[in-house]
Formats: sequence, C-alpha cells, structure tokens
Amino acid sequence: MIDLTINQVILEKHKEFILGENRKKERRLYRKLEKAVSESRSKIEREILLFLLKNIEIIVIGNIYQLDKTRKKFDDYLKMLPSNDQEMIKEKQELYKKLDIFIKEYTYFYRSPGWNAYEFQKVLGITVCPYCNSNFIYLYKSKSGQTRATLDHFFDKGTYPFLGYIAIE
Repeated sequence: MIDLTINQVILEKHKEFILGENRKKERRLYRKLEKAVSESRSKIEREILLFLLKNIEIIVIGNIYQLDKTRKKFDDYLKMLPSNDQEMIKEKQELYKKLDIFIKEYTYFYRSPGWNAYEFQKVLGITVCPYCNSNFIYLYKSKSGQTRATLDHFFDKGTYPFLGYIAIE
C-alpha cells in the first residue's frame, strides 16, 4: 500500500463541493441532511443526524484520526437504539434510508460539473493503485467521454455511508 498525499487544493475543492454553493441547493447533501434532521420522528435518529450535520466539515475533509473518532461516536449512537430486536432493526433501517443521501451525493460526485471524481484523481496525480502498487491507473478524456480508475473507500460505506465521500489528509 502506498500513502496518498491529499493536498490543500483537494481539501478546499472537497469542502467547497459540499459547503459552498451546493450547501444552498435543495437537492444537495447539506440541505437534504438538514431536512432529514427536521423531519425525523425518532429522538435517537435526530441526534445522530444532527451529530453528522454538526460534523459535516470533518466528514468531508477531516484527517484519519478525526474521522475515526466520528465513526466511533456514530457506533456509540447506534448502541442507543432500542434494545428490542424488531424495534431496533426497524429504527436502524429507517436511519440508513436517511443516510443514503451521502451515497447519492457520492454518486453525484462521479460526474458533477467542475469538481468531480475524474478531477479528483487528476489532481491527486497517482499513476498506480494505492493498494497493490502494481496496476497502472489511467485517466482518459475525449469528446466522446472520459474514464478513470475506480475509487475505493477507507471506511466501509455500507456501515458508514456518511464517510463515503471524504478526502483524507
């Protein structure tokens, strides 16, 4: 595995992507998260969503230690869900439905105008896979389309969907 250098340009572009103009747009992450907090009927779910909203900058551009602390706090919140199995399963499913907004934002990042996954890899400047250090990574752009390597996630986005879109410093 090789270390990735996430420079200030990447951190600022990631932050701007979520907390800049997109912050005001109804169909983007920040406003959807605000709406999820206000519409939540479960006290614990609301606390979790509010925690994520308050920590959105760390989630977007935090270092690995901040992100791990956020992940652990999320795990602590999950433990506060009802202990009754059926009720807990239902509440957890409802929470994860709401957290899907993070996955949708990551999907939007694939091809969003301006800053997107292609530009991220371009600025990152890697030419080999960070995990195996042997597969070459190519960026290709033409009038008919573009291609890039697949981005992987440091944290499992199925368990921690709010960490699916991050730039780790």
